Amino acid sequence: MSALIVMNGHRFGLWTVLRENGRDRHGQAFWLCRCDCGTEKNVTGGRLRRGESRSCGCDKPRMCAEANIKHGDSARGRMTAEYRTWSNMIDRCERPGNKQYRDWGGRGIKVCQRWRESFAAFLADMGRKPSPELSIDRIDNDGNYEPGNCRWATRLVQRHNQRRERVRQVEQRALAVLGAILSDAGITAADLADAPPETEPPATSSGRGAGPRHQLGHLGARGPA
Repeated sequence: MSALIVMNGHRFGLWTVLRENGRDRHGQAFWLCRCDCGTEKNVTGGRLRRGESRSCGCDKPRMCAEANIKHGDSARGRMTAEYRTWSNMIDRCERPGNKQYRDWGGRGIKVCQRWRESFAAFLADMGRKPSPELSIDRIDNDGNYEPGNCRWATRLVQRHNQRRERVRQVEQRALAVLGAILSDAGITAADLADAPPETEPPATSSGRGAGPRHQLGHLGARGPA
């Protein structure tokens, strides 16, 4: 039997995990969860982690009402581009079964609570897409989906943003490697700060001890032998 993953206090959608509460006939742990509406129910850990259970079901009427009455963006199954963006954003951040989860939810990227709970709030903050060619873009690629960090952008702008992020990551890795080398050599930041600046050796009348530039000038003045 695999080791039990303790999930007390973890949030999965509207569920808050209270405690382990027995096992099913296959040996999977049941977790007693409390929905934000107050309902308590046993849910297996697998269903929670896979995103298959996110509430007791109390949010479905609210979400449907919001989608079909308040803004009409998913009325009669016809979703607008903005509603698809909102739905896909949540899915790739929260459902491990999504093929893009590794690059979003798997990296710790989250959807802020305001947007997670309300498409209307997302639409109010982001507005309609100015053009079909635009898609949602996070300005800070390590940041969450939230107001102030998201915009509608072209693929070109997003690729530039991703390249800039890759450069930053390479610089961070290079600094980490350099730091490890200096640490292994016993060199501290204070040692580097106290190191005297490099100086060229003084030139002599014979040219000995002069730097390479001085020596080349001296040879050039003599000409070929």
